[in-house]
Amino acid sequence: MDNEKRIANLAEEKYQVLFGVRKPTFDKMLAILESAYKEMRKKGGRKRKLSVLDMLIIMLGYYHDYRTMENLGFDYDVHKQRISEAIEWVEQTLIKSLCRQNES
Repeated sequence: MDNEKRIANLAEEKYQVLFGVRKPTFDKMLAILESAYKEMRKKGGRKRKLSVLDMLIIMLGYYHDYRTMENLGFDYDVHKQRISEAIEWVEQTLIKSLCRQNES
């Protein structure tokens, strides 16, 4: 699945319908996650099979559409454990970001 191309052509009004959030919120979430991922990658390690965009879409799909991890794993050709890890990373990263904003 090439979500980058699909998102580039997505009309702004479709974000709420497909993901449950508006485009500005989606873009802000993606920017937070990309920044956190770059910071994490400074320490090294192997590249993940799922992109940051994929992980965000997976998490939103999991909560918005009530899709199972097994079903999402099939779509992305990864084990459901990778889906679980992706959802947890996205959640924790966004929560930490929100906590930092509230401290400021």
